[in-house]
Amino acid sequence: MAETTSPNHNPEIGASIDAGGLVTNYHDAGSGKPVVLLHGSGPGVTAWANWRLTIPELTPHYRVLAPDITGLGYTDKTADDR
Repeated sequence: MAETTSPNHNPEIGASIDAGGLVTNYHDAGSGKPVVLLHGSGPGVTAWANWRLTIPELTPHYRVLAPDITGLGYTDKTADDR
C-alpha cells in the first residue's frame, strides 16, 4: 500500500493510500492508542465534514484515523458505487 500526501487547500482532503486498488482519502492526527472514526452516509458526506470538531479534541490523547468510506467523500468508488 502506497501512501501519498500533497499540500492541498481543501481541508477535507488528508492523505491518501492505495487500499486494495482503491485510492482512499483519510485523516491521521495525534499519537498514542489509535481511534478510528467512521462517518455515516448521505449526500456530500466526508470524514472531515463529520469529525472536524471531534478530531482536535481527541488528538491530545489518541492517534485519530478518519477515512472517507469507499464511494463517499474523496475515496474512489467501486463498480457497485457508480
